[in-house]
Amino acid sequence: MKQNFSTAQAGYALLLTVLALMGIGGVVLAGFTQGVKVESEHERYLHNQRVLREAKQALLQYAYNYPVTAGNGPGRLPCPDIDGNGNPDPVPGCDGVAGVVGRFPWKTSELNFYEARDASGEELWYAVSNNFGNSGLGDINSSTRGTILVQDRSGARIHDNATGNGVVAVIIAPGPPIRSAGVLQDRAAGPNVSTNYLDRFGGIDNGDFSNNPLALDGFVTGPITDVVSGDLLVNDQMIVVTAAEVIAMAEKATLQAYRAAINNYLNQTGGVYPWLYNYADATTAAELNRFYPALVADDFDDPTVGVGELVTYLGNYGRIPSIFAEFFTLTVSQPIASDLKVTLTIDYDAITPVPATISHGNLPLLNPPMHVLEFTIPADELTGLRFTEDAANPNGRLTATLAAARTFNQALYFWDEAESPRTGDWRLCPNGADELSDCHRDSSQNPDPGGVNDSDEEILILDIEVSFPAGEITFDADYSTLPVTGVIAADGDGHATISGTIQGSALDLVPATSPSITVSWQYDAHYLAGEGFTVEENDDLDLADLLGNTTMALEMRYYPELPAWALDNGWHNSIMMAYADDYRPDTLTNPCTAGTDCLEMSDIPGGPHDKVSLVVIAGEHGWSDDNDPGLQDDLPDVFDAGNADTDPEFLAHDGNDEILVIDEL
Repeated sequence: MKQNFSTAQAGYALLLTVLALMGIGGVVLAGFTQGVKVESEHERYLHNQRVLREAKQALLQYAYNYPVTAGNGPGRLPCPDIDGNGNPDPVPGCDGVAGVVGRFPWKTSELNFYEARDASGEELWYAVSNNFGNSGLGDINSSTRGTILVQDRSGARIHDNATGNGVVAVIIAPGPPIRSAGVLQDRAAGPNVSTNYLDRFGGIDNGDFSNNPLALDGFVTGPITDVVSGDLLVNDQMIVVTAAEVIAMAEKATLQAYRAAINNYLNQTGGVYPWLYNYADATTAAELNRFYPALVADDFDDPTVGVGELVTYLGNYGRIPSIFAEFFTLTVSQPIASDLKVTLTIDYDAITPVPATISHGNLPLLNPPMHVLEFTIPADELTGLRFTEDAANPNGRLTATLAAARTFNQALYFWDEAESPRTGDWRLCPNGADELSDCHRDSSQNPDPGGVNDSDEEILILDIEVSFPAGEITFDADYSTLPVTGVIAADGDGHATISGTIQGSALDLVPATSPSITVSWQYDAHYLAGEGFTVEENDDLDLADLLGNTTMALEMRYYPELPAWALDNGWHNSIMMAYADDYRPDTLTNPCTAGTDCLEMSDIPGGPHDKVSLVVIAGEHGWSDDNDPGLQDDLPDVFDAGNADTDPEFLAHDGNDEILVIDEL
């Protein structure tokens, strides 16, 4: 009995031990399982976070490159993909009408992305603020704000669109379907329906977005769990793209575009910088928004010359003059503030066959055999001088509006090379041939061959006349071929000019609003100095006979060719250029002296950091449009304190200005 009792007791103890071990094992097993779940969720989070960050970086790079891809200026983002093919769709919310959530448009040109999926194997979803969509509606500049609301589970607005602090875009990893009471995400039934993938909580549905900056509408971040049931209500994992992030990329792209334009200008002009308008002392919208330097050289020296063209608006610190479009493209350019110099040349010596309308003597003419008429239409008589498209002529045309009709003419006087009967050619009268008296010949002024002036003297006058009507005038030509003589850095005032030649055949294609050209001749077979010129015969030369040997050269001011979007989006109102004083185009005493008169980046350690030229773009500064500039009439109203003056020191890190160096010393 004793032995049996001992055996039973031992068995009972063993049973207790086994049961105890089983309890501990259950706890260990439960803890192990929970640990695996936490680790798995963390891995899912890290995977989604990596994918979301890559998608965000692709969007920011797209915003930087947008001027290259579409021409509307940097800062634009692609539309969502609505039909699930990976391409963006022109949907409401990308055109400023309403909002929409779609899949991430990974196939977008220039996005350079891939078909990313979250840890559940689902494609990413995406929404963009309607004023940043790539339809081009609205301006993108340093004061543009996002319109998308983002809040947390408590209802707190992390990014409040009602106060102008909404985000530009959201990218969402949807996670697996939510399977809780009252929620049905049947993804198979609607693979492109956002509400079958994205979650809702607290009155906000991540799949139903109106993009109304005043609505209680937007996105709510997860994860969110029901505190009572423990059900997962929101597992959408998202990343936001803020306005500050997009604008930072847009500012960098804008500065790069300005540097490219200035470098191109320097290459064209042989290293001569353009004159600049400064911001100081401007008191009106017209003064603030000047895009061009003064029109005449005297304005640089005398502030009393030229209404409104005060010397205080010119210098080597300030706004960059530009036409905001290339000179020679099919795009309509901004008006060019410039005199228009025209040179019309007719080479009579090359005309074949000889025009029958000249019945006396022979062409060609001699010494010299061409007619050159030079004239200038002052800039104050021209408005809207620009290059523009032309449906009739796909190569475009140069147009302007002339305040009043103008006529320019020049007469050439020719004398008979031989006495009557005349057998020789006409010879240009001596002493410049710009007056009839130059044809008065006697033995002292002009010995034989013709002998002294007598009753048999024959005089031929050729007169060329160019008439411009009031209103719009047009030079119809392939202006992509105009700059045959290139860009010239002018002497004296330092303004660069660009010139090009329209060949004669193009002059015959001008419409009725273009200048008319007339070449007429008059003949006197018995000229005597005392009696004066008697018109015995006259007629007009047939212009068609002359066009093949006629050229018209046009010359005007040359400006940096900044992109049109810089003006359209308002960037030009907040960009300043500066170059060392030794590089002013009227002095050209460069190079500057290091540590003395160069520009300097004074807040970079280890200075001095001497620079020749740079551009500064201001951050947010109380933006206003071109027609209502408000208080943007001084450097301090636009730029940070260290950059809001005309001393040679600039600060790169003490505020929200961005600086890009164009040329080091």
